[in-house]
Amino acid sequence: MVLVIASLICPAAWSARMPPGWHAPAWWLRQAVCIHEHEGAWNSNTGNGYFGGMQFLPSTYRSVGGRSDGRADLDTSREQLYRAWLLWKRSGGSWSQWGTAGACGLR
Repeated sequence: MVLVIASLICPAAWSARMPPGWHAPAWWLRQAVCIHEHEGAWNSNTGNGYFGGMQFLPSTYRSVGGRSDGRADLDTSREQLYRAWLLWKRSGGSWSQWGTAGACGLR
């Protein structure tokens, strides 16, 4: 399960739609997939308050420009990864929001 704290500040750039040509860097994607493998299915809604393949809290998902209802599980895996990328960047390149980061050797 991921522990994510929403930021009170949401820069306009983060609320923009995912750029059509966005692709995660290969090295980052390998790390994100490891996190995902310890989190859940991309359409995961288990009733624990976290959603999607990266187990976002709705408030966190919205804080990085995700759906207004915060339901990451209703978005594509690519969209969820983009929002994870924005959160990772906002956190200074840290995976600390995901409790499973240690299982992947990440900080």
